[in-house]
Amino acid sequence: MKHKTISKQTAWIFAALVATSILTLAFTTIGNRPQQESLLTYKNIIRAHSNNGLYAEPAKKINNTDNKDAKGTLEAISVGDEKVEAIICLDLPNTESWIPDASIKIKGDVIEWSNFVLINSKDPATYTSTNRCFLIGFPYNKTVEKKIHVNISVNLFQDNGSDLASNETAKKIKDKLHINYPELDFEIVTDIGNNGGGGSILITSKSAAMSEDETLQLIYDATIEKGNGKWDFDIDMP
Repeated sequence: MKHKTISKQTAWIFAALVATSILTLAFTTIGNRPQQESLLTYKNIIRAHSNNGLYAEPAKKINNTDNKDAKGTLEAISVGDEKVEAIICLDLPNTESWIPDASIKIKGDVIEWSNFVLINSKDPATYTSTNRCFLIGFPYNKTVEKKIHVNISVNLFQDNGSDLASNETAKKIKDKLHINYPELDFEIVTDIGNNGGGGSILITSKSAAMSEDETLQLIYDATIEKGNGKWDFDIDMP
């Protein structure tokens, strides 16, 4: 049987979450901040990051492509000589942990997000609300031009891979897979070593027509839950 280390497949998610924690600690003071104050704080941050480039506060609100009741608001955007940053507030499907998956399009170039920060993450009220705001960053290494058009496309997803060791999450993933792959089964094995521990997937049964690598990929793909639809923001920068 073949083991697959979970942490390796979800390393970029952990990196994003670590970056979120570090940036949040750097950008917020001790204690909770009202949502509006946090938005203002982050707007000032990305305005400074624009390095005399382009900055706008369009407060542009649009509907989700699949759910017209799910609003999204582009609160602010800056285009600097090294990065593009946008503050976007979204209506989430529920109060669980959702991650923004975003890309921008500038003059035909499509650029995927590189980092994000959940705004007001220290306030417990943030996690009881289905509307949350994110600062999302994109690498941009081209000369900043005036009056450019920017498209930002955002959707949401959850990655349950880091929680796969819990019985509840493992059962949820198995039930999801058994709809189309009733013969597939696996266990989570905890590895404890001198330098710490980790988890691995042990496949206990699978389709004879599939390799173990293909089966492992199916399991990992099943840990990803996507939100419905997306938001497409179009903005002409001044």
